[in-house]
Amino acid sequence: MTTRAAASSDSDATAPIVVVGAAAAGVAVCKSLRARGSRDQIILIGAEECLPYDRPPLSKEVLSGVKSWDDLQLVPASFFDEQQVDLRLGHRATGVDTAARTVHLADGSSVRYKDLVVATGVRARTLSAAVGIDGVHTLRNYDDAVALSKDLAGATSLVVVGAGFIGLEVAASARRLGVEVTVVEPAGSPMPGRVPEYVSDRFQRLHEQHGVRFRFGRTVAEFRRDDARFTGAVLDDGSEIAGDVAVVAIGSTPNVEWLADSGLDITNGVVCDERNRAADNVFAIGDVASVFDPELGGHLRIEHRLTANAHAETVAAALTGTEPPARATPYFWSDQFDAKLQVYGIWSKDAEFELLDSDPDGKWFTGRAGHGEQTSAVMGSSAGGRLVRLRRQYLST
Repeated sequence: MTTRAAASSDSDATAPIVVVGAAAAGVAVCKSLRARGSRDQIILIGAEECLPYDRPPLSKEVLSGVKSWDDLQLVPASFFDEQQVDLRLGHRATGVDTAARTVHLADGSSVRYKDLVVATGVRARTLSAAVGIDGVHTLRNYDDAVALSKDLAGATSLVVVGAGFIGLEVAASARRLGVEVTVVEPAGSPMPGRVPEYVSDRFQRLHEQHGVRFRFGRTVAEFRRDDARFTGAVLDDGSEIAGDVAVVAIGSTPNVEWLADSGLDITNGVVCDERNRAADNVFAIGDVASVFDPELGGHLRIEHRLTANAHAETVAAALTGTEPPARATPYFWSDQFDAKLQVYGIWSKDAEFELLDSDPDGKWFTGRAGHGEQTSAVMGSSAGGRLVRLRRQYLST
């Protein structure tokens, strides 16, 4: 949809706040707006047909059978009526005219807005060689988790492509179900570029102790099939891994294609200033937002659950003219087997890592990363309150 010149009108002031994306970030900004006193009409548009739900448990508790659909609901169904949020499910946005302040939808309809909040998140990347093969999965939404869970229930072996957080969480969940797991990763270690070498080595040992096999330095050249059903993977060195099921966990892609003709900067997500503003009357939050960090002097797109909440508070403050929140320390966690990896702050590949403390039995550790005396992140595994105290000690927020 090409942006065309249009003057603002008095009707803009009475148009609703439109939030596109009905997942964690979208729901959070609706809650924050009402909590900060907004009386504006709010329209929340979601592409999925189902009520908004929490995604982090999909690769863990849902696959393991610990949580069901009812456990994932972000808010009760009554929330939307009680908070006067017009929830429109099953509607996919196809374009936005920022001059006319209009969002266009796949059914041919359009919605005018006073302010637009983009919260469309990301989708799982896949491999072209995997398309159309039964038993080869990605994991991003609830339907993905249900389909994978059904396949794992009758499987004896799983091939995971990618040793990032999702890949390792799926591997751990599958091992709990008694499924044999082989993880293929082109880098030389798990969680490459996301954690220090010490942390990577520690979690590799954890997985190997639980029977996970790794093929580092390798990529998948071909997915074997019997008719349309996955039977194994051929690696780039010619070796083969038999499997009943496969999961491709090679990262994500921001959902920004619908904004291609909007005039917004969609380089690696929607590019925003430090207050999540992408343009006049347009904001972006959550996984899709690439937000300027004045301390780092660059933009960050952080795909972590609590970052969505922080973004929502920032945008709600801007739209209600209330006090903006203090800068939140970035935080993420990953549950793998009985270990909870937690990281506060931002770790960069060139940072030095210092182990601060650890259990002689290897059950927990704490550490810090940074340059010299400057700490950029504190992290640990199953460290509980120790890590909270380190955050207060080393990080200003």
